[in-house]
Amino acid sequence: MVQTRAQKKAQMSQKLDIDAALVLLKLRKDHDDMLQKELQKKKEELDILREIKRLTDEYNMMRMIVRSYDEKADALEIRITKLMSSLDN
Repeated sequence: MVQTRAQKKAQMSQKLDIDAALVLLKLRKDHDDMLQKELQKKKEELDILREIKRLTDEYNMMRMIVRSYDEKADALEIRITKLMSSLDN
């Protein structure tokens, strides 16, 4: 069977359309893969930031408790010193 120029041109055009569609699909897949990787990276960063916040909150609570006990220890030390100095008189 002999093909006419119009048939060959139509066949070539159809092949180019298919090739273009395949290229677009590949680009779309690559883009989606890139977005997935970026999304995963952002999720990991968010997890790290949440952990930093949790640890910072815990640290601040500990510092507040330590500061409170330091103040109490200082007050007790002053009181002990005053009582001891009253024995010297």
